[in-house]
Amino acid sequence: MYLVINLTIADMFVGGFSHFHPFRLLSLFSFDIVKMNLSPELNVIINFLFPWFPLTSLTNIAVISLHQMHATIRPFRHRLIKKWVYGVTIAGVWVLAAMVSTVTLILEQYGKEWSYGLYLWQ
Repeated sequence: MYLVINLTIADMFVGGFSHFHPFRLLSLFSFDIVKMNLSPELNVIINFLFPWFPLTSLTNIAVISLHQMHATIRPFRHRLIKKWVYGVTIAGVWVLAAMVSTVTLILEQYGKEWSYGLYLWQ
């Protein structure tokens, strides 16, 4: 139940933040119609958040499937899982997605030859 609530929160962030994505892509190609003059710090934060929320959602879906597999294979041991295990799992999902998003941001900022592949990946 906790993992499904976490997935709901992650999907809410994905849906709420995805409305700005077309404007971000248009501003990358520097069309004069949509010119977003953002400060460099705000641009870094936005570039961090765009891959973070979808990665959190996808990682949480993978954790839910592993949780259900564990419940199917070992039903009695699954009943003995404590609540703190779910808290650690949820924190791990968000931290893992943040680490991948940070690596993406670093490669995008400092490794210009990687940036084209990262845009395709996002």
